[in-house]
Amino acid sequence: MNKYNSEANYWKSIAEKVLLKVYEEVLNNDFFGSCSIIKKKEDQENNISTKLDRNIGDIIINFFKKNKININLYTEEFGNIKIGNDSYITAFIDELDGTSNAFHRISLFTTSIVFFNDKYDLNTSKIIGAATMEYNKGILFSAGKGVGCFENGSRCHISSRKIINDPKSLLLLDIYSEKPENLCLLSKLKCFKRDYGSNTLHLAYLSSGKIEAFINSKQKLNDLGAGILLVEEAGGIITDFNGKKLNLQFALEGTTPIVATCNKYIHKQVLSILGG
Repeated sequence: MNKYNSEANYWKSIAEKVLLKVYEEVLNNDFFGSCSIIKKKEDQENNISTKLDRNIGDIIINFFKKNKININLYTEEFGNIKIGNDSYITAFIDELDGTSNAFHRISLFTTSIVFFNDKYDLNTSKIIGAATMEYNKGILFSAGKGVGCFENGSRCHISSRKIINDPKSLLLLDIYSEKPENLCLLSKLKCFKRDYGSNTLHLAYLSSGKIEAFINSKQKLNDLGAGILLVEEAGGIITDFNGKKLNLQFALEGTTPIVATCNKYIHKQVLSILGG
């Protein structure tokens, strides 16, 4: 393993340890009991925050402090926090993706963390390690740049299906604004179509071969970091609606359209539909 892969493997392992600690503490407490809404996020009418979001943020911050890990941390709940001495490693945290599910006592929600090996240039090309915890079954998805993608420690394999218009395929959709005619075409596909209410979970499912494609017309940037590495390290493809590789600067706010698929065959089919 070269030096770069060793660094990626290290931050992959840190991501795993952080989320296993979060899952342990959340599981040992009544997490549904702490899902009451505490506020609506500023300028985001449909985006809410709960006590559980704050509790998870506290657990993650305390983990880095207790283990004396120097980190430049960004979280949805607490903003930018510097822990320890100056570090070139930056982490983005999404405490709870699927807040609405949690609020309605549906356990399809996740916590994610992604590490960038740069303090200032937070481009998607700088992602080095990531993990996502699915609370429903306690599944930990993790990846390191050049190391691979894993589900509870076992290497992930993407779906081998090559046709999206097939009853055996599964397409996850989160569409806010797209051409009506294209939506109509998508709705007529023979594949199963679902939305589980957690986009980070959608990307994790894609990386582990559970689905064939995921389309989102306004994907939140903060939910995307872990998913990008999971999908790419598993061998999948993730682009914008024009088929261009994502080249994004990360921030706590902002969205981008994405098409994520298990292979080039299905990717081409989906882009063709979106292109009208």
